[in-house]
This record gives sequence, C-alpha cells and structure tokens, in this order.
Amino acid sequence: MISEEKKEPYFIQFKKDILEILKKGKYKTGDKIPSENEFCESADVSIRTVRRALLELEKDGIIFRRQGRGSFLRTLETKKENAIKGTICVLFSDIEFITRPSFSTILKGMEAACNKLGYHFNMQAIGMRFGKNINELKALGDVLFMKNINGFIISSPVKKEDIQFLRENNMSFITFHKYKGLNVNALSPVNFELAAEIGIEYLAGCAHKRIGVISGYENTSDEIILGNDIFVKTCAKLISEHGIDAVMRTSDYTEEDGYRIANEMLKLAKPPTAIFAVDDLLAKGAVKAIQEEGLKIPEDIAVLGCNDSLNDSFLSSIRMPLFNHGKFAVEILHSLITKNEKPTAEYTEKPELVLRDSTEINKKRKSA
Repeated sequence: MISEEKKEPYFIQFKKDILEILKKGKYKTGDKIPSENEFCESADVSIRTVRRALLELEKDGIIFRRQGRGSFLRTLETKKENAIKGTICVLFSDIEFITRPSFSTILKGMEAACNKLGYHFNMQAIGMRFGKNINELKALGDVLFMKNINGFIISSPVKKEDIQFLRENNMSFITFHKYKGLNVNALSPVNFELAAEIGIEYLAGCAHKRIGVISGYENTSDEIILGNDIFVKTCAKLISEHGIDAVMRTSDYTEEDGYRIANEMLKLAKPPTAIFAVDDLLAKGAVKAIQEEGLKIPEDIAVLGCNDSLNDSFLSSIRMPLFNHGKFAVEILHSLITKNEKPTAEYTEKPELVLRDSTEINKKRKSA
C-alpha cells in the first residue's frame, strides 16, 4: 500500500503492490493483467503512478505489452542485478551547447557511468519549453515520464517551479546550479579556480609581463558549468598580484571567436606575449591567427588553453577532469535513485598542467 511515510517513490511502492497482486491472483505466464484504469480505480492511485509502475515491470521482464490489447504476465521471476535499471536523462539548454568539446567530454563520462551501472542514457534539450508555463511543463513531464526516466541531471538552470514539479512526482535529480532558498543536490563544479591559478602562475613564472585572457561571457547560465566566471575572477586577481599587464576579452566559446579576438590583441600597440584561453577551441583559434600573422609560437607569443579536450599534440593546456566529473554526476544520482547511501556532491579531482610546444620554450624567458 502506498504511503507518504515511506522513502520510496510512489511508482516503486505500487510496483511492489502489483507484484503482490499478481502472486496472490495466481496469474500464469501469458495471462492478461488488470488495465491501467482498473489499477487506478482499485488502488486509488494516479494514472502516472500506474504507468510508471508498469513500465518498471516491463523493464524488469515481468510483463509485456501488446498495443490495443493490454499487458500480460511474462514471469514472476526478477531479472539479474546487472539488468537495465531504467534511464538517466540529462537536461541542457540547447543543442549547440553539447557540441562544445568540454561539455561533450562531460557527457561521455556520464554515458560511460550509465553503461557501467545499467542505465540507458538520454539527453533532452529543454530550451524555453521547460518551465515556460505550468501546462507546457506538465506536458513535457508526461513525455519524459513515458520514457521511463529514473532520474535527471539538470545542467541548465530551471525555475523553482520546475524543481518543485520534479519533487512532487518523486523524481530523483541533481543540478549543476544552486537555487536560493531551495535545498537541492547541487554538484560542485570542476575546479576552474585552480586551473586559472595553475595557468597564470606558470605564465608568470615564464616571465610574461603582458597576458591576454580570452574567456566566455560572464554571468551566463551554461558558462557556470564550464567554470568561466570563477576562471575570469581568479585570472584577474592573480594578474594584478603579479603586477602583470592584462588584456581581458570575452567570447562565445568558438574557434572563430578565438581567432577574431587574437587578431584584435595582435593589433594592439603592445600585444600580449602570451594568450591564456578558458577553452581549447578559443586557444586553437588564437594559434591560427598568430600563425597567419607570421609570428612564431611560442618564441613570439605563447598560447595556453584549458580543458585539454581536442587531442592537440601542439597546444599546451590545463587538463580538466571533465570525463570523470560526468561519471561522478551519474554516480551521485544513482545513489539518490537507489537510496543506498547519502551522497556527497563535492568533487575533488584536480586540474593538471600539460605542457606542449605552444608554451614550452617560454621556460627560458627568465634567463633570456
């Protein structure tokens, strides 16, 4: 019997109730079981709860369905522990966002963890639909629930009403953002503060006195995931402490923007002797602009990227643990779904400086 005092979601409770009904009713393989409406009426539960419970039973191989005919008993023996447990869905703002190498690396980590733990991996671009109004929100909810979603990873910020909607439907979820006044399981971001510190300290140690920093646009929702805002603040702070001249520019995380901004920097009366970019795509664009000007890298100008996501044998970069961060997100959500333990959303793996030809020679600047 469903109870609010139990910690399990309603559909899991009712799934167990259906199993008891089937066992006590002496159903045999191939027998038709009660319909969704019959379960609703007899147990006084919502149609959504019944549908999710039946989807769980179908996933476990207990029942099978025939369109227009109903649901039938397959077996009362449960599957092995390594069977598919359901689906984990990642919600993000738009399709363009997942094409960025940095975020796509996070997604690959999520998918790997889903495969290991026995979940299907699903991605959903929410755009303006999620939370636009309550009717559209519930309509999207119906679609997602029909896909047998066990939990959500919310990578883009949503409204408080959206969070409440998921809670009312007993959905497990984690977010990449904190919400004022709401107690949510917010995953700690990858440590871009330390990445910025590693990069600036390295370039300062190479005796660079004028550094160009290319970042993403500040205070935008998705850039919070990729650590842009804290990256900018840390770079500015350390550059000031070292007494280094800085050229700070914002961008749209594309190779084209990196190319455009680097060209602008090179045309300055005092161009930088090093460029540090928040993403490798920006750094790659900067490399192209510098080479087209006939300048040598790193003799004339050094280039340092961040994320190490392009498999570029020339570009020095700060290797971020993005793949493992994605895996960690799924592991946290799995703990919430299974109620195995109280998870901690604090991620501790550190960035690492990877030196290649785009900066390495500048170690000699101190003695030059």
